[in-house]
Amino acid sequence: MAGSTKNALRDAGRGAGYNIILQLLFRVATFVLNAFIVRRITKQLLGVVNVRLTLLYTTSLFLSREALRRACLSKTEEGCNLRHLVNLMWFTIPIGVICTGLLSLVWIYLLEVPSPAEIPNYPQAVIAFAVCSVAELLAEPLYVLAQRFFYVRVKVMVEGAALGARCILTGLLVALYPEWGLFSFCVSYLLYAFIFVSLYYAFFTTVMNDSSSAIPISSWSDILPQPVKGEPLLKISTWTSPKLVHLAISFFKQSFFKQLLTEGERYVMTFFRALTFQEQGIFDTVANLGSLVARFVFMPIEESYNVFFTTTLQRGLPADRQSPSDVKTAASTLSVLLKFVFLVGLVIVVFGWSYSYLLLMIYGGDKLTASPGPALLRSYCFYVLVLAVNGMTECFYFATMSKEEIDRYNRKMLLFSLLLLVVSWLLTTTFLGSIGFIIANSLQMCARIGYSVSYIQKYFATSSESPIRSALPSSVTLLLLLVSLLVTILSESMLCCDLHLQHLALHVFIGGLCLLAVLVSIFTLEKDIVTFIRQNILARSSRSE
Repeated sequence: MAGSTKNALRDAGRGAGYNIILQLLFRVATFVLNAFIVRRITKQLLGVVNVRLTLLYTTSLFLSREALRRACLSKTEEGCNLRHLVNLMWFTIPIGVICTGLLSLVWIYLLEVPSPAEIPNYPQAVIAFAVCSVAELLAEPLYVLAQRFFYVRVKVMVEGAALGARCILTGLLVALYPEWGLFSFCVSYLLYAFIFVSLYYAFFTTVMNDSSSAIPISSWSDILPQPVKGEPLLKISTWTSPKLVHLAISFFKQSFFKQLLTEGERYVMTFFRALTFQEQGIFDTVANLGSLVARFVFMPIEESYNVFFTTTLQRGLPADRQSPSDVKTAASTLSVLLKFVFLVGLVIVVFGWSYSYLLLMIYGGDKLTASPGPALLRSYCFYVLVLAVNGMTECFYFATMSKEEIDRYNRKMLLFSLLLLVVSWLLTTTFLGSIGFIIANSLQMCARIGYSVSYIQKYFATSSESPIRSALPSSVTLLLLLVSLLVTILSESMLCCDLHLQHLALHVFIGGLCLLAVLVSIFTLEKDIVTFIRQNILARSSRSE
């Protein structure tokens, strides 16, 4: 058991490492591409694509597959085999067709439609994005199999190739055919779906011809849905485990509420017209900049270590009824990850406050700095901090809670969702504008952090482990961060906004010195983080796929 736990921890670390590399390279490329695009398309078009149509795409995928993914990646209970998992994952396609079809009707007939003179072909774009989301589900059973058997590089390679192709094609079409408008983005998303699905099927073709593969499949019949019992075809037990279905249903309720919380501000923009399409475009651009670290650091860590926790600890069992070595490993891992994301979040707050204006000036020029962009980005830096902590605490919570606990949490998620929507609407439509979205999101994240921390403390109460207490950074590191904040604020007030190149360079140099001091402090004082990264992420090359 200890050996398998160490392997799972190493695989999770390697998965996080590969994902971070992918996200880092892709986000840098996307950062450059978006800076290119934002200067060549209207704010209205930016708002329609990045808020309205992308929300349709992400909502369809989230509702269709998230719950089934979580259920199938949980530690398998007795009586549940690989055939049950494969069959269950094929249900994503009919679920996706239903969800996407209904959402498309809402997007076309019930929501505000952009002016055809400014944004032509909107209904056709809705259909194209809907087709992309359903097509992507064709690879879902293959994705789950690869993740379950820790083929961590497959996800990185497939998504990296698909995302890279989408970015390049979008840039080319916008530059060469600016009159195409929405059509350019539709073609790019269709290309992404095609490459994503094709590469997964190509990979599993090689798996079937490899006798040493860890995935126990030898032909396509092992992947296609097949009855597991000789019972009526419409009966659930004919295809999969009823326990697995019940767990997936609980996760489906949770997924719905989590989607409301994750994309709450976009739902308020879309359904309540809190912002114009132009204001939505500015908000989305700033939010994408602010969430760069969340996407290429926090998200890969959460995805990889959710798999680790679900495969190491038995869902629904208290700590005193599980393997002591597994509990100790899980606690120490959670502690180090919490400290890491907390420190990264603090660094973003400290340096994001004084360098938001400069970043937006370089990125989008007057189009972003003349708007509420700098204040938005500063606010978003605080949101990233609470987002980081919440993501890690909920990663452990979702991986270990029982079905009953999931149902209880779903009821609380409903409350969180309603509060978020109401507070977002009130703050945005009264006096705060788009900053109200960030404040509302931060408040609901803090409430979720409190709930998750309470669960973690109760979970480890019967053991000698205390991952929350041991996750606090050293006082010296915190003091250096505070000093860096004050120094960079003073530097910005004296050097930043007169646009003289020498002053801007000196402002950047001062920030670089402060950041270096903080990093040295972390390297010398936070030994547990350094050791963990060396052993579980940087050491990935010591073990082959």
